[in-house]
Amino acid sequence: MAESLISELKRRNVFKVGIAYLVLAWVVVQITSIAVPALHLPNWINTAVFFFGLIGFPFALFFAWAFEITPDGIKLESAISSGDSTAALTGRKLDFIIIGLMAIALIYFIYESRFQSPTALVLPTEQAEVIAQVSIKVNANNPLISEPKGTSIAVLPFVNMSSDKEQEYFSDGISEEILNVLAKIPKLQVTSRSSAFAYKDTKINISEVAKILGVKNVLEGSVRKSGVRVRITAQLINAETDKHLWSESYDRELDDIFQVQDEISAEIVDALKETLGISLVKTVSSAQTINPKAYDLYLQGLRGLHTYTFESLDNAAAALELATDIAPEFLMARIKLAETYARQIITGSRFDWLMLDKAEALIKEVLSINPNSAEAYFVRSLIIKTDRKLRNQYAKEAYRLNPNNVDIIIRHAQSNGAEMGEDNARALFKRAQKVDPLNADLPYFFAVYLVQTLQKYSEAEQTLKQAIKVNPKNTFYPFYLGQIYAQHMGQIVDAIKLAENGARLDPNDPYFPQALSIYYLSLGSALKSLEYAEKAMSINANNAEIINQKVNSLIYLGQTAKALILINDTVADANTVYPSKQLKERFITGAVYLLLKQKKFADAEALINLHIPGINEWVNQPPPATLNAIENVNGILLLACVYKAQGQLAKVEKLVERVKGRDESFYLTGQARLLGIEYMNLAISSSLENNDEQTIKYLEAAIDNGYLYNWRANLLQSPYFIDLAQQPRFTALIGRLETEMLKQIAVLKQ
Repeated sequence: MAESLISELKRRNVFKVGIAYLVLAWVVVQITSIAVPALHLPNWINTAVFFFGLIGFPFALFFAWAFEITPDGIKLESAISSGDSTAALTGRKLDFIIIGLMAIALIYFIYESRFQSPTALVLPTEQAEVIAQVSIKVNANNPLISEPKGTSIAVLPFVNMSSDKEQEYFSDGISEEILNVLAKIPKLQVTSRSSAFAYKDTKINISEVAKILGVKNVLEGSVRKSGVRVRITAQLINAETDKHLWSESYDRELDDIFQVQDEISAEIVDALKETLGISLVKTVSSAQTINPKAYDLYLQGLRGLHTYTFESLDNAAAALELATDIAPEFLMARIKLAETYARQIITGSRFDWLMLDKAEALIKEVLSINPNSAEAYFVRSLIIKTDRKLRNQYAKEAYRLNPNNVDIIIRHAQSNGAEMGEDNARALFKRAQKVDPLNADLPYFFAVYLVQTLQKYSEAEQTLKQAIKVNPKNTFYPFYLGQIYAQHMGQIVDAIKLAENGARLDPNDPYFPQALSIYYLSLGSALKSLEYAEKAMSINANNAEIINQKVNSLIYLGQTAKALILINDTVADANTVYPSKQLKERFITGAVYLLLKQKKFADAEALINLHIPGINEWVNQPPPATLNAIENVNGILLLACVYKAQGQLAKVEKLVERVKGRDESFYLTGQARLLGIEYMNLAISSSLENNDEQTIKYLEAAIDNGYLYNWRANLLQSPYFIDLAQQPRFTALIGRLETEMLKQIAVLKQ
């Protein structure tokens, strides 16, 4: 009985129809899963396709059993004689259909497994889980981290529907601009760009995305740009119910783009008010008419600024410069151009310090037109060179004007953390973590605050380890952790291990071999230090900071003639780059040390006058109103050191008077206590006042605070501490350091 039933099922092609149906259904489901997000259709379509496919399966089997396709049409199986049956011919056709469908499925499977990103579906989730492990200890009752009384939204990157894929920057820029407008609305928590854009080019589930980002609503959309016209489609979705609260399409000219952004944000507010019954206040952008070409260049600049590489920052600056030339009234383009200049200096992609003056001029122009621009004050806090109080003031004003912007929150917490108190600063970082849960840089920023403001190095160490876990390809995190080990925790060996690993990850980064040169010189391994310094120079031969480390190695090895030649050749070379504004003055410190050791006082003074023209004229000038007004602090201190060696104490006193503001209170602005390097700077100033006891006290404090970074060059090869060599307390300090180095060398050899 069973065998006859199976035979009849085979004869009527029921099995083949079932197989063909399942394969075809699978192909349709896969195509739908791709088409729905691409065409910006609602997610329920995927569910409907699967549901109807499942329901249709038993009907397909029933029709295969009960009916047969004949030349005369579809007939009941019972009405066809065995001689007239075409089941065998139909079966052969089904064989070809099944083979074809299986081939399509196989091709799709190979494409999916070989060419699609294996992390597209899981990376944001895994990243969120790791970042969530970054513990920001905070008072749970602090009002700064209380849940918003309104609602929350994430603006996902809009899909680029233009035929030209190079227009991706435009759709990204539109998404970001709408996000920025929404972020200014009180009682509306808006997920930051970095977290929302983590889902770019990934397959998403709205409810899962909303859960990870901690929001109740999601805005998604698409952008199609053709010439000077743009079509923007947007839809607002309630993540909990998958209900579409609102959707709309806009066809406009590009010079109306700001008005479109305002309309979208206003309609989102209306939708949320009507659906959720909450009180939200609409806000608008500048609503100005902008030249389409200038706006396009502005969005290109944004893309380069967010990519944040040397090359992309150069491209961003070029695009934004053109945008501001075409449309000088476009204030946000000026702000972003100023920020790009600042970022180029911060990253080290350029060392033209006049760029900061250009950035300052741009921001002043913006604030003269719009004195309430939070973005302008934020950028201004980035470009302040020396005045900490002014920097902190600008960061505070930016936060007052826009307390919802994550970059501004972090900047305010870092700059004014000491003034507002640890509890409030931690609360701000915690709030930033909530608004920007996928920001891989957040652990790094928090670690910087822990180091610079609180000096809580162990907590910073653990936080940075989490940052490395989140983004193991980012080499700056281990570099900064190595600096913490060497400058604050006295752990040279741990710093060496991180630098060696960083050099393997990025063999083209000269700062890792330079750091290794510093660390090995601290241990007393001068030849190895020289080897790494030369390796760093082989990568970047014109960087004065790197060359200076070779100078330090040569001096320690006793190769003083080579060191002097290298110093003079470097300063005379027009191609030499100075990564910091004070580095040129610090660079010749080694030469001054060698000349003073040889009692060549006149040569030392001539060297300083040659490389810092007009510096000796400052002796007879009145002191500046503030220390921040001095451009060449290191040059003044160096010249005072030479005058001290010559016994010209009156001149020393006048020069020291010019920098008398560099005391403990100056360094304590914005932080809980002094850092090791600041104790070292105080020791230099104290040495020029002939206060040996206080000088050694400061040096001991620097070492006690873990500052073993390049200590041989800073203590034994410094012109400021030559006279301390015979002091028993100084000798004891050096002996203590040598003992510690022997212990660390033993650990390194294990």
